[in-house]
Amino acid sequence: MVTRHTVRNGDVDIAVFEEGNPDGETVLLLHGWPDSHELWHNVVPMLTDRFRVIRVDNRGHGESTAPPGSHAITVAKLAADHEAVIDAISPDRPVHILAHDWGSISAWEVVTGPDATRRVASFTSVSGPSLGHAGAWARSRLRRPTPRNIALPLAAIGSFAYSIFFSLPVLPAFVLGRGDAAGRWKRFLSTVERIPIDQIHLGPNFRHDIVSGLRIYRRVLLDRRTNPLTAQGMSTKIPVQIIVGTRDPAVRQSLYADEARWADRVWFRVVKGGHWLPFSHPELLANAAIELIDEVTGAATSSTLERIRLAAQA
Repeated sequence: MVTRHTVRNGDVDIAVFEEGNPDGETVLLLHGWPDSHELWHNVVPMLTDRFRVIRVDNRGHGESTAPPGSHAITVAKLAADHEAVIDAISPDRPVHILAHDWGSISAWEVVTGPDATRRVASFTSVSGPSLGHAGAWARSRLRRPTPRNIALPLAAIGSFAYSIFFSLPVLPAFVLGRGDAAGRWKRFLSTVERIPIDQIHLGPNFRHDIVSGLRIYRRVLLDRRTNPLTAQGMSTKIPVQIIVGTRDPAVRQSLYADEARWADRVWFRVVKGGHWLPFSHPELLANAAIELIDEVTGAATSSTLERIRLAAQA
């Protein structure tokens, strides 16, 4: 049974959905654009027997408040919402985060924040890098301008070039929000992710959400804190597992080459798949998150994690 809660953060109400084992470790599932908590539909059944599972709708999405204005959805505000949810649902015990896309990008702000160890026990990041880490990675290569060190950041920028279109006024909202937006998006994902349409789960407010969520693209490049060219990397004490697809058109594996610089314990898992791994590889994500939870709680040690752990850099 799913229990719905509301968490207030300023003038925004965040819709929170709870299910699973109330006595288990708390797993917080965070989504990105243009999804809602329905992104995790295929993952949740593999977690609920053992864990207390919490899903949220980001501000501007699903059943959460859609505040007006172009500044209303930013990485910093999403991170503040996540912190408010954690403080409300698990004030005395840190949670385990499994996050995708902008949910992961904003969760990086939480796990590198000043109260990270109080709020978060582990972080499994899917298809969403720290913008500060990505920016530092790019600048470090460009300071040593070999052909490879120039090509890698240029390729990463090229992968993110679609965001320029999403940042435009009016046009992307018209293109993405017209007509049967949900049906068109499902057909698109079915093709690019190579999965049946029935594996793709969208919320009932999808047509609104796909337009509303575009606002994060309009802000990220204008904010020095999140623009990859100026964002500063921050370290974390939280154990971090990074998962990225081999066919992800937006997130390149090379972005994570320096991650051992930023975390004491970090694991890097490459999956044969695209960007929407919660739809295409739900069992893999659930098992990966469980392996990390077992590792940090002392329940079990995974040979896979031993193999994919990134070595600390000198």
